[in-house]
Amino acid sequence: MSAPLSTRLPNKNVYNFTLRCLFFQILALICISFILLTNDSAVNIISNCLLACELTITYFVTSCVSFSVYLPQGNTSITTTTFVKVKNGLKGCGLYIISILVFHCIAVLYGAPFFESVAETFHFAMVMTSTAVLPPLCALGINFSSWIRVFAQNKPELGPESVVQIVTILSILGAWLGAFPIPLDWDRPWQIWPITCVLGSILGHIVGLFCGAIHLMYSYRKLKKFKIT
Repeated sequence: MSAPLSTRLPNKNVYNFTLRCLFFQILALICISFILLTNDSAVNIISNCLLACELTITYFVTSCVSFSVYLPQGNTSITTTTFVKVKNGLKGCGLYIISILVFHCIAVLYGAPFFESVAETFHFAMVMTSTAVLPPLCALGINFSSWIRVFAQNKPELGPESVVQIVTILSILGAWLGAFPIPLDWDRPWQIWPITCVLGSILGHIVGLFCGAIHLMYSYRKLKKFKIT
């Protein structure tokens, strides 16, 4: 009988690779956030929200896909053929597009303009998909039983699965909290839809990466010490 998921010690190569990627992404996203909030920047999110969203989306897609490609396979000896990789990649792209449409509809249902600011709402949906859906898509693949286990049953394996669970939840929470300043009558330029929601999602993603790294290091050392003793 295999050990429960919560007591499995992750492969050391996977653990080290995941931690390196987490700290790299934290630093990279802090730099990107600084660029987006700099007044003299060409991609300032207040003066050019769409371009800022596109820059952010490009980074997330590049980093997440790179992570999934170079992630060590751990203890598994299963090799995947090129045909299966291409097939899974196409399915992943389809799921990514569907997620954008779903987030777009959710944003409209929660009060985003239906006929106005369509481009802004669509870009927000792409940012949300890139921060909340793309990381687990790259870490879990298109195996929906893994998605159910991680997000519905709350039984992620320690490692990439536990990290993407935290990151996804905090990315969505950050976007939700970012919507609160929009209806306030402060008449600030940064209250325009969807600036605060985009920034909230990015900030939530950064906090999720940090919390995921702390949780991974703490749980790994605790579990390793338990295994040794």
